[in-house]
Amino acid sequence: MGKYVIKVTASGKYHFNLLAGNGEPILSSQMYAARKGAVKGIRSVMKNAPEAPVVDLTAKNVVPAKNPKFEIYEGKDGKCYFRLIAANAKAIGRSEGYNTMPARTASNPSRRMPNPKSKRLRKNLLNSLSDS
Repeated sequence: MGKYVIKVTASGKYHFNLLAGNGEPILSSQMYAARKGAVKGIRSVMKNAPEAPVVDLTAKNVVPAKNPKFEIYEGKDGKCYFRLIAANAKAIGRSEGYNTMPARTASNPSRRMPNPKSKRLRKNLLNSLSDS
């Protein structure tokens, strides 16, 4: 079972990581000025990820899709990443870099996401909110 982990940086900013059941990071968020922003970001992932289509920007013929969506792209470091774009066209978070994008992830990054309807995941989220 995956979980969301909110962290505070040395500079006082917040971000969250979505971890797989084995503890590996699936998605890392942008930085937020307040914990409330990180919580809002988590809720946005839970809302947008399950049904988001995939747009492979590394393909020769890119098929556009409306937001929310996952985008697969090549970073400046030459590695492959995916990012989740919210309905407002802002990036919610991105994956770690892959030397080659695993076929399963490339076909549907949401498969790596925990089920947002999971009672256990919601309990984990509520517990992290109560630590505020």
